[in-house]
Amino acid sequence: MLLEREQTRTALDRAVADAAAGRGSIARAVRCLCAGTRVDADALHRVTGGNPFFVTEILASPDDDVPVSVMEAMLARVGRLGTECREALDQLSVVPSQVDRELATALLGSRLGALAEAEL
Repeated sequence: MLLEREQTRTALDRAVADAAAGRGSIARAVRCLCAGTRVDADALHRVTGGNPFFVTEILASPDDDVPVSVMEAMLARVGRLGTECREALDQLSVVPSQVDRELATALLGSRLGALAEAEL
């Protein structure tokens, strides 16, 4: 699923860049990504605005509960993680800036490995 999600996001990122350069349309890219699914491509494009993260999260949704916002998609993804990983993310989430590896190691210590699940 990780590879599929990353390939989808990469394809959509390229489509966004092509559309910005006048070489295609984001809506067309979303339609291609929806081929073979039950998702209405035009509705997905309207809801997400073609946002690559949001599109891939909706397409990867394990059920028909489609998140209505990027925040809801993130919360759904975090909710599927194990307890140890969620606790590590909770601890890092209070940092008011980007967390680099050095800071994450300092804050989590031996629990740093728990974040591997979130990278999938």
